[in-house]
Amino acid sequence: MALGYGSKKSFSCDQEVTPAALSNEVEAASQNVTLPGKTAQTCKKWFPASLIVLIVIFIVVAAALAWYFLEYRVWTLEPRIQQQYTANLAILNRNFSADLSSHNNPTFKTEAKYVQNTLKKIMKASSISRYFNYTTVFAFG
Repeated sequence: MALGYGSKKSFSCDQEVTPAALSNEVEAASQNVTLPGKTAQTCKKWFPASLIVLIVIFIVVAAALAWYFLEYRVWTLEPRIQQQYTANLAILNRNFSADLSSHNNPTFKTEAKYVQNTLKKIMKASSISRYFNYTTVFAFG
């Protein structure tokens, strides 16, 4: 088997080979000889693949930067401003009694806790759950 048959060599698109100096001639060593036509074929073959790899890397880096600046930094690193919202809620399937008018009454406390837990479940299941911290019942009436 002759040397060079069946072996695959990789060439750069602009690779040049300098020949060895013949009988100490400086001119022969400074000459550049280009590789045969396989170089152009190899470059044409690998260029689309390398271009696709670069595009995929660019997309991954862009997605990571978008995630960092739009999601992670906004929700974890930047301070939040506390805002309070007030809402009126009408519960129609309960009857109002005199026990619910006093904050110190155990009936008021149990109903208030029930309403708070119900509202907490509703808020946590909604799309604005990120903004929800707590709820307080001030009065029934």
